[in-house]
Amino acid sequence: MNTIENWTKEVKHYLENIKELLDQNEEAKKLYNGFYIWDSKLIYNPKIMFIGINPGDGDKNNNGSIKTLPEEEMSFLEYLDGNNPTYTLARETVEVFSHLGFNEKEIRELLDNNSVKTNLYYIITSNMSKINECMNLIGKKDEFGRKSYAFTSELIKIIKPKFIICEGKKVFDGVKEFYDNKSDYEEIWSEDVGMLKIKDSDLIYFGYSRNLNKHNNIKNIKGFADIIRPYFSKNDL
Repeated sequence: MNTIENWTKEVKHYLENIKELLDQNEEAKKLYNGFYIWDSKLIYNPKIMFIGINPGDGDKNNNGSIKTLPEEEMSFLEYLDGNNPTYTLARETVEVFSHLGFNEKEIRELLDNNSVKTNLYYIITSNMSKINECMNLIGKKDEFGRKSYAFTSELIKIIKPKFIICEGKKVFDGVKEFYDNKSDYEEIWSEDVGMLKIKDSDLIYFGYSRNLNKHNNIKNIKGFADIIRPYFSKNDL
């Protein structure tokens, strides 16, 4: 089994090579703003691993560098602290757990001490299409996709989360690529929410569709709360 130290070295080395190619291309280097792996602490065996598509260019690490070290806290806590009141996905994630009967203190405990957060792709861009655009410019679109999926799949094996929440249908569909055959998992998807139960494993992926605008992000907040409800008990905190 790989260690987090060896995994980090491997990822950093690959991203340094990609960054060098991007920075040599005048068009490509305008489309990205660095690389960023962690949006939380590093916690082994967490209750939840949140996975997004990639860090948006509003990220605080939007400075062109490669950041591989974990953060002191998850960005969702900035919303709970009142420091980022417009963070829609954070607000709606809190709302999901409120539907399950968690109070703010319990949600904070879950997010701060029993959850990690990362992305399928570690490159910072304004949107998904910009990832493809800049990687096409350096001839690395397919390779970058394969490597990104492999890195995140290996990270899951290293830290061993109990549940994974996919922040969007693209992520939910993407994690299926971690498995060789459809027979490796059981999929349920209905009314913009779903789950993947991995066979011969306790790992479960949950996911939801998103509206990518400032008014609403998770399309079916109550439906998502309902699908995860049987697996989340305050007694587990």
